[in-house]
Amino acid sequence: MKHIFLLITLTIITISCSLDGADGIDGANGINGTGGENGLGLLVFSGDITDEDAAKIIAENTGKNTHTIIIKNTTNLTTIEISEISTLVELEVIGNEKLQTLTIANLESIFGEAKIQTNAALTSINFSKLTTVGSFAISGSPLLENLSFPSLIDSKNSLSISNLDNLTTLDLSSLVSANFMQINRNEKLPNIDLPKLTVLGKALISDNIAIQTINLPVLNTIEVTEDKNINGSLSIERNTTLTAIHLNVLTSINILAIRNNENLVTIHLDKLVSLGSVSFGSNPKITTISFPNITTIKNINFSENDLVTNIAFPDLRNLESNLTITGNDILETLSFPMLTSIGTENRYSFRVRDNMIRNITFPNLETVNATTINIGEDLLEAVDFPKLATFSVLDIDSTVLLNSVILSSIQDFERLDLNSSGKLSTAAIDGILTRLVNITPAITNKTVSIQGIASAQAQINADTLRSNGNTVNITE
Repeated sequence: MKHIFLLITLTIITISCSLDGADGIDGANGINGTGGENGLGLLVFSGDITDEDAAKIIAENTGKNTHTIIIKNTTNLTTIEISEISTLVELEVIGNEKLQTLTIANLESIFGEAKIQTNAALTSINFSKLTTVGSFAISGSPLLENLSFPSLIDSKNSLSISNLDNLTTLDLSSLVSANFMQINRNEKLPNIDLPKLTVLGKALISDNIAIQTINLPVLNTIEVTEDKNINGSLSIERNTTLTAIHLNVLTSINILAIRNNENLVTIHLDKLVSLGSVSFGSNPKITTISFPNITTIKNINFSENDLVTNIAFPDLRNLESNLTITGNDILETLSFPMLTSIGTENRYSFRVRDNMIRNITFPNLETVNATTINIGEDLLEAVDFPKLATFSVLDIDSTVLLNSVILSSIQDFERLDLNSSGKLSTAAIDGILTRLVNITPAITNKTVSIQGIASAQAQINADTLRSNGNTVNITE
């Protein structure tokens, strides 16, 4: 059976031609033979091939012409050692029952795709000189403890390291540039350290339950590329023992998502100046979130971060689409002192709900292009939008008395919904209705709903608004 298989392998799939001779099988001038000094283009190892058989094939058929190696579904093979090859286009090592050692000691480049998957006995991979890969994926090798690519500099398409149950050491110490990188579901990997990585297109680091630190100390840019799938994002999710993320010199990223990291305490983003969208969710031990240098951003989402007390964007001027801050149990302070506009079209959202905020102030906010400004806080006592002139709908709800609602520049809106369950103070109602009747030109076709006790003057102002074609409802 074995010899029949080898004959089929060498006859069917290791066909090559000499540049100087006529077409032939495994030889030159029409004469069948081995691969010659330059080797065969394609080598395949499969079935019940033994180590001795593989060594003979390698000795006779590898050379500078060899561009593709397939090692697939072997049942007896334990070792592959190849020394003659420096470049490959394709490498497949898949589903080999007993393969323990894979060594291609002089391999420097893989231009196409490499897959090392579902090799149950694999314990050693030696690609010590590999510097450049196209796409490289390794997964499903449960006995592999150490994975080292000490010379790897550039990953041009993708680098995926996943489902390695016993991986404890990962060496990518020379990696400078990666287009897409995925490191996930490696249950025993204690840290990720990429000391030379400076440029990245997209990365996902998730479900590594033993990781404590992620260290990217010189990563400068996570950038959008021409490939629509490479969106300049970094997602770090469900790493349950992760405590610290070091991105100390990162200046630019399109999308940052930090979610469901149960023990994350620290994230360093001190140099970040360009940020497209940010999402922090269900990181129960983070206490402060601050982006001191960001001036423009597309989306902000902070939800269910149990210990966050302060969210600060001290220099943010423009928020292009959505603001969502919800369910942060002890969040007390929002700081957006320079923010002037939110949204570029009337289809975005502004939601601040279910936190512990008593006072909300946006001192320089002038325009909100959102379907609704939705504010709902149990302990909310004061809302201050002194420069807000243009919005569609403002909906404010608190379970305690709203003593102050400042809308002193309000000009263009559709609906003002202040049916707060804790009601508005009489002074707050007076201030709102006084402003509304003094808008010039006089407003019309607006809807205003307020819950609280209105003064006599407020009732007069409400009547004036009604006479101008507005709907005004005041309930006690």
